Amino acid sequence: MAANKLQAVMTNADATFEQTSEALLFNRKLWSIFLSEAQRDENPQPLDVRQNIANIGIFVLSHTAALQISPQRDHFKPLIEINRNIAAVWVGGPEQPREWTVVTNPATGAPVLNTAFVDLVA
Repeated sequence: MAANKLQAVMTNADATFEQTSEALLFNRKLWSIFLSEAQRDENPQPLDVRQNIANIGIFVLSHTAALQISPQRDHFKPLIEINRNIAAVWVGGPEQPREWTVVTNPATGAPVLNTAFVDLVA
């Protein structure tokens, strides 16, 4: 969903400021959740995987912020590619789609990743 929103803005020369802002905000929120999850001690992923996600997330958030200040359509492509590559890895390749979701931790109320959130990235 994030990659599709960004792609729609990038390819639509008539995209409004509001459409652009919405796509970038959605991407920023999604990657904020990824970063939060990567930092969570209870995350079952190996530390190196969590660090890689955090490093990618820092780039994505920085790039998203830069685009919010100065939206240049050709600069959306790295974000789209990262989101689509992450989605493809998490589903085991495009030939094996699964449904992914972000859920709320009932104990803390914080958003956490469930193994069903890939539709948000793609």
